[in-house]
Amino acid sequence: LDEALALAIDAIANAPAEDLDELKARMVAILSDVEELLINLALAPEESLRLLEELLARIDTLKAMLALSQNEGEQAAPGDISSAAVEAMATAALERQALDSPAVDPQAVYFPPGSPGAEHAFFPLSGKHASISCQECHVDGVYAGTPNLCTDCHIDQRPEIHYEGQCSTCHLATTWSEINFDHSLSVEQDCQYCHALDRPAQHYSGTCSACHSTTAWLPASFDHQAAGATDCQSCHRADRPAGHYNGQCSACHNTTDWRSATFNHQIAGATDCQSCHGADRPAGHYNGQCSACLNTTNWRNATFSHKAAGATDCQSCHAQDRPGSHFSGQCSGCHNTSNWSDATFKHGGSATSDCKSCHSSPSNHWSGQCSNCHNTNNWSDVKVSGHSFPMNHGDAGGECSSCHSGTSSSVNCYTCHDRSETEKRHAEDDIFDIGGRCLDCHPTGEEADD
Repeated sequence: LDEALALAIDAIANAPAEDLDELKARMVAILSDVEELLINLALAPEESLRLLEELLARIDTLKAMLALSQNEGEQAAPGDISSAAVEAMATAALERQALDSPAVDPQAVYFPPGSPGAEHAFFPLSGKHASISCQECHVDGVYAGTPNLCTDCHIDQRPEIHYEGQCSTCHLATTWSEINFDHSLSVEQDCQYCHALDRPAQHYSGTCSACHSTTAWLPASFDHQAAGATDCQSCHRADRPAGHYNGQCSACHNTTDWRSATFNHQIAGATDCQSCHGADRPAGHYNGQCSACLNTTNWRNATFSHKAAGATDCQSCHAQDRPGSHFSGQCSGCHNTSNWSDATFKHGGSATSDCKSCHSSPSNHWSGQCSNCHNTNNWSDVKVSGHSFPMNHGDAGGECSSCHSGTSSSVNCYTCHDRSETEKRHAEDDIFDIGGRCLDCHPTGEEADD
């Protein structure tokens, strides 16, 4: 009790002047309560009676001093009161030790409602701090030197490799979970100092700020230029599909999205088309380099350079394009490399003279070789060797079957000329038995003079 009274008097002595009157009045009331309790003690050890009497006397003295200072407006310095009180308390403590009297643990002093101590404005008691007792921070009633930094109390709760700054930089007094870190207040500029463990496996090893903002991890936008990232595969190798081009991603892709890809063959030094496009070739396709026909813009606009590819065996590629009963020789005998339609057959270069191996004759046509009548320019210009009779006589139009029935020796003029009328006219001229003898009088198909 002596020590508790000494602490209280010392606190009053060091209190602000504006609080002295209220504190002195409360101290007088406390001393009166203590005095009443001491007087009403039923029993006390005999050796403690003298100490009790001395304590009561000191209480009376303290009350008088406090009352005099309060009621009469005496301007005694708080230090004077404290000195007398402390001296009396020290004497009592020495006497108590001499009698082996047990010491009493100090007790916390509660602040009056509305006082600066009760309001605790110097360390606001908000959130979880408002729900704990004073003794949890002010141990053994000691107020002076109480720690006021988060780490002084919560250092044991900080995980390993945690940010070493003040907890209040991220956490609120209401909860640990709601974290709002103000990066601008942090002296640490390297994101990885705190977030190294948050980085997934195979993640970019540079600073987090190259992709992420301080607001949220997602969405992330990687600034390749700011990060000095030029080796795409160091990060994106795992994103490459099976059988993909194994060169740098930048040869095709940009840093905005994967889809908008345009492969720059020249930059990539890609000259072996089949190393990438072998699987794109259809069955039966030309097995040479793609560049012989195709360009690097699209597959459709294909122009095959037969000369550049050294392609001379047409049928090795175009055998399936040949219609049924087509000439079995090389396509180049008729066609050019520009188109199929513009075909001109070079009979002299075809190494064949058997026209009928390619050209079938109409029904009732002469069965001999076509070359005996036709040339290689067109069918209509027909010239038969030893044939004096005009091939275009009447409506024949060069068609042998118009006059000949199956053989070159038989001629049937009645196909065009009416037989009855012809025989009647000849009979009028006393000409009879004319069957099969037309050429005797009409060798050129013209009417005879006599």
